[in-house]
Amino acid sequence: MTTKLYVDDLSAVSLSTDYLYAEDSNVTSIIKQYHVNSSSILCIGIKTTDSEKTFKCKMPIFNYNDDGIKYFVNWGDSEEDQEITPYTEAMEISHEYSAAGEFTIQIFSKINDYCYNPIIRTSEGEFNENALITSVKMPESLTFLDEETFCKCINLTDVKLSHATTTLAKKAFNKCTSLETIVLPRELTTMFSRVFEGCTKLKSINIYDTNVTTIPFQCFKDCIALKDIGILNGSNTYIYKVQKFDTQCFTNSGIEKVVFASPFEIIVGHSAFKNCKSLSSVTFDASSSVPMHLKGSCFFGCTSLTSTINMNKVALEGESIFCGCTGLTNVVFNELVGIDKIPGLTFKGCTGLTTVDMSKSKSIKTIGSGAFNGCTNLIKVKLPKSLENIELDAFSNCTALVAKFDEEKAAGTIECINIPDNLQYCDWNAFNLKSGHTSISRYFLTGEDGAF
Repeated sequence: MTTKLYVDDLSAVSLSTDYLYAEDSNVTSIIKQYHVNSSSILCIGIKTTDSEKTFKCKMPIFNYNDDGIKYFVNWGDSEEDQEITPYTEAMEISHEYSAAGEFTIQIFSKINDYCYNPIIRTSEGEFNENALITSVKMPESLTFLDEETFCKCINLTDVKLSHATTTLAKKAFNKCTSLETIVLPRELTTMFSRVFEGCTKLKSINIYDTNVTTIPFQCFKDCIALKDIGILNGSNTYIYKVQKFDTQCFTNSGIEKVVFASPFEIIVGHSAFKNCKSLSSVTFDASSSVPMHLKGSCFFGCTSLTSTINMNKVALEGESIFCGCTGLTNVVFNELVGIDKIPGLTFKGCTGLTTVDMSKSKSIKTIGSGAFNGCTNLIKVKLPKSLENIELDAFSNCTALVAKFDEEKAAGTIECINIPDNLQYCDWNAFNLKSGHTSISRYFLTGEDGAF
């Protein structure tokens, strides 16, 4: 029988293998030797498959004084705490378990019935790359996890954070490739960059239940199993408090649905959801009175995105925002905010796109270069009355649109696209195919199928 021994909390004393052992058992390792000031909270996890085994702990010297400090041990198989008489030299205590199981042994001190010198933060890189850690339970006093605290702990599967935790520093759980679930405490307000990056088995996380307002740089990048980031209403994923989704925060993750419904202005950063291949639905709150800012490539390559994108109170602030979203079928523009242009390459390569409706918009004046380039199945475009400019390659290689135009023109009625009254400039190559200029190019430049 093998007994695994691990310290999964912050210890008050510096331990060695001379201090911890299990009778008639093979103690394979002590995962962490830890000393934080004069704090005296120590948790030891013991797992045994045999009953009637005795665990012995040789206690180090306590900082004994007569200020009302008392020392206790809880062996994990009952709620009863056993008081320990402090000595000025190491002593031995033991306990016999009546049944097999997993137990957490807690050794702690109290002063006037309150925990003495509680630990409030970890140290930078304290458990970094420790492959022996499988579970972590934080003391309730802990509020701050420092940088790389559990970074690359590849066998860590279970984490219980303190309810008082407010901050997760940079790369705190980075590349914990076995971590599947973690419950974030309500008091959490701040996460720094790359906290959960590369946690490839992480399936869900309850951001909605915290006070976090920013998802930082690469926070969930490459979390390929992550599907839910907070479910509050049926199958929809709402994030009410988050105001900023920083650069690449969910890049290459497995997220499936997002509903943006914050009462505050929202910023979706550059490449925030780039290459999220499972993302099928993105909803912008139609009733929102505050703008949403979409940065470049924020939904680039989301190939499963199939729902209608309804642009209301949206500011498009970069190129390639929906580029390569091959499953997208319909786009409706209501009001853009702060800009009068659909940026270049916005919907380039959206081969599933069939209809684009801008007719309700009063702000769009320019369609940028390559904005709808390569939308090969596009057959219906409603341009807004406010439109003044169509730039180079804006609708190039839209083969179905050209075919539809030729068919309707031959029938005498053109409905697949309209010429706005305010249009002042249309690039010669705005509607071209690879083979050259099209009849649509002539139509927009001359109003008829005339010669160049």
